[in-house]
Amino acid sequence: MSLHIDVVGKGPDLVLLHGWSLHNGIWQDLLPLLQDDFCCHLVDLPGHGLSEFANRETLPEWAAEVRAVVPQQADWIGWSLGGLVALQALAEDAQSMRRLVLLASSPCFVKRPDWPSAVEFSVFENFANELQQDFDKVLLRFLALQVMGSQAARASLKQLRDALLLKPAPQVAALLAGLHFLREADFRQLAVARQDSIYWLSGSRDTLVPQAAANLLPEERVQIIEAAGHAPFVSHAEICAKALRQWLL
Repeated sequence: MSLHIDVVGKGPDLVLLHGWSLHNGIWQDLLPLLQDDFCCHLVDLPGHGLSEFANRETLPEWAAEVRAVVPQQADWIGWSLGGLVALQALAEDAQSMRRLVLLASSPCFVKRPDWPSAVEFSVFENFANELQQDFDKVLLRFLALQVMGSQAARASLKQLRDALLLKPAPQVAALLAGLHFLREADFRQLAVARQDSIYWLSGSRDTLVPQAAANLLPEERVQIIEAAGHAPFVSHAEICAKALRQWLL
């Protein structure tokens, strides 16, 4: 299986991975701010957008599929679930990327006894249980959760909904696999070990990735965008683009 990918712009290679239930069209506001400085490789993850799922049920399989369609030694941006795919790629092959920006993403999304900076396990478990009962309702609820708390919540939610409709609906099997990754993955040790090549960009009002999670990285590699939620590249695209250029150029 070969994933769908769009390549736009000129300059150093930059891989962009979207989050759960969406596709590479989600970068439509950020892309114009990057394409003059970067050659952007916009990937549709397995079972999302125009990419087939083909029974790719493990995180290593997803990471391998992405690595197969993007340049070696590119910089990567992983938003939310996309950050976990990128961390898996980094864990498997240190040469697969130069630097990684975790964009509203965490190496561990679920609370653990030694990790309070996360959400309850039940959040993703409930989405998985309800997904096959009311597909559309679950997707809309998840989009609403991503903008909750943002100063521009209403406008951001409309942008996310509009983007979702640009391509075919994600496949249920892919969504269930993604929820499993969000519940189970834990790359905290990797993030600390590779902190010299990882950056953290997120919103101060993100309800899925608490600010305290950024404490894994040195302060100079972290930027928190005030009044932004889980999709800061939608609500605060220019601030995100500025941070990315400062770090990666």
